[in-house]
Amino acid sequence: MRTIPTSPPPYASAPSATSLLTSLLTEALTLLSSAAPRDGSRPSWTLQRKPRHYPNSTAPIHLSSGPHNGAHWVCRRSSHRDAAERETASWTEFEAAFKTEHTLHEQAFTPSVIGFERVAWWEEAVKDVSLELPHEQWKGVSLELLEIVHSLPKPLHPRSFPVLQGIAERVDMGVEGGEFVVVTVPVGVKWKLWAQAVPARYAAVERFRRVGPDVEWVMATASRAGGVLPGWVQDMSVPGVVAKDVDLYLKWEAAQRERRAEADMEESLESDGDGGAV
Repeated sequence: MRTIPTSPPPYASAPSATSLLTSLLTEALTLLSSAAPRDGSRPSWTLQRKPRHYPNSTAPIHLSSGPHNGAHWVCRRSSHRDAAERETASWTEFEAAFKTEHTLHEQAFTPSVIGFERVAWWEEAVKDVSLELPHEQWKGVSLELLEIVHSLPKPLHPRSFPVLQGIAERVDMGVEGGEFVVVTVPVGVKWKLWAQAVPARYAAVERFRRVGPDVEWVMATASRAGGVLPGWVQDMSVPGVVAKDVDLYLKWEAAQRERRAEADMEESLESDGDGGAV
């Protein structure tokens, strides 16, 4: 099996930040058209027969897998009622958690993410800049070079994933629409910020979009954890990990929602108290 394609370091003099983000988005949309077509038609990838269910999500999680650029990819797809309620989340909550500070929020609800470093970023270079794609209008949100560290079960060492992560949102959807994509690709680097971690490779594409009364969340990923763990063993574990992420996020979001409600109530009580002072 060929390795996961690696992006060239973004600090090279060749592509601008905007053209780099455009390339990432173009590749991501091509992959998603096979893994999870927007029109809801059957994907060309192999579907698992039964969807998975978790206690913190009313939505079933559909899994599929297929080859892309010589690597084995796994995709999950779920549709969540657009509501700020338990076992689901609103579009506004999805945007807040995944469109801004994506890795920070991911660390908050993913136990295996033990740390990350922002090595470089080009937010001002790409934010709100139009991206040239045929038949669709997109604009940049952010572009970052990161090192993300995941723990593995002992006695395995943590894994370090140097990645380039780009986020873009679609702007031709109308008032009731909404769509954004997060693209994460491995980069070839000579540095390693986490000395005890084993270098590894990780690629992922996530798509969030409003579809009628629901929010559709799609993620496709491929990874190689490095070290001595055989690739086929890693491939067997990926579907379960990918599907479980939905449950982890919705559980975390429910707790965040309760904290926000408590903070709003405390602020309201303080305001009422100040208003009654003489």
